[in-house]
Amino acid sequence: MNLIETATRWRHGTLAVFILLALLGIMSLLNLPLELQPGGDRPQISITTPYPGAAPAEVEDLITRPIEERLEEVEAIKEMTSTSSLGISDITLEFNWGTDIDDRLVAVLNKMQQVADLPAEAGESNVIVSNGGGASAMMWIVLKAQDGAIADENRYRDLADEVIVPRLRRVEGTSRFLVIGGKEREVEVQVNPKALSDRDLSLSDVTSALQANNRDVRGGPMVLGRREYRVSTESRADTVAQLEDFVLRRDENGRVFLGDVATAQIGRRFRESYFLYNDGESVGIGVIHRVGANVSAVAQGLRDSLDELQVRFDQEGQGIELEIFYDQSTYIDQSVALVKDNLLMGGLLATLVLLLFLGSMRTVAVVALSIPTTLITVFIVMGALG
Repeated sequence: MNLIETATRWRHGTLAVFILLALLGIMSLLNLPLELQPGGDRPQISITTPYPGAAPAEVEDLITRPIEERLEEVEAIKEMTSTSSLGISDITLEFNWGTDIDDRLVAVLNKMQQVADLPAEAGESNVIVSNGGGASAMMWIVLKAQDGAIADENRYRDLADEVIVPRLRRVEGTSRFLVIGGKEREVEVQVNPKALSDRDLSLSDVTSALQANNRDVRGGPMVLGRREYRVSTESRADTVAQLEDFVLRRDENGRVFLGDVATAQIGRRFRESYFLYNDGESVGIGVIHRVGANVSAVAQGLRDSLDELQVRFDQEGQGIELEIFYDQSTYIDQSVALVKDNLLMGGLLATLVLLLFLGSMRTVAVVALSIPTTLITVFIVMGALG
């Protein structure tokens, strides 16, 4: 008994199988992520560690290798690559498909806490989840002044860094944010040369005091009975005023504080980029989605969050309008709609041609139902293979 005879004899079972395949195919289709340019980038985690003024060889020996030795203990890593350049160490971890990247991120952060003996001059490592080399922003948002308001790109930059990006980061599926325009806020220490000379100190003494005091020191494990604790000393300054309390020198004549020879204040970092919109300076925010995320769903979450922020800014009288001037989900939705229209039109034309040539509505109905059901089952395989 061949397959056709079996399907004909057990037609109720065949109908049930077809309905089940159609339902599973539709469910798989709805769960498949949508991207404008689906790529093969595997999920990655990047670790960037600054070591100002160090040569590439020093960065490799003192920064990159100790971190790599710890990260080798992280599971599911497919490939680890590193670059040691002037004053900075970059390490990229590439994971296998299907890896829970959030779980691996926690594992990486735990291993980074166990890295010991890094130079005191090394900065804090920046750990981020990335899409790979070809990642590009799925959405761009511009901050512009409302009618009658005065544009201030520096104030826009502060709002972007402190309010907008932290709120958008809570949207499921976002990975990184690019903020361009305005000047970032930074802490400036303005030294009085005469006061420094009168106390027989130099700029290197000020730099050393800032590096030695404004950092957290890991003390290693402490075992109490059956429990093991991780000990660290927190000495980072929480306010600008605390910086002036750092001790530059302590001897028999007393102590010299940073505030005796310098003034700490909030300033603006040197501008490295400009963002122009409608012939005026502004601030733009680019959103990069996570690998495997549904761009349309992420974009909808971002739009909802932007609406909430816009209401908040209007209530506070900020005079700012948040405008989306690029959105990949628009092109994706248009492409999906075009595919649906083409499939519907193609199915109708194929059915009419079969009806003209076969002349049997029953035969045409069987063929017309079999073709889309077969196509839908492809999505089951795509969903199963990720």
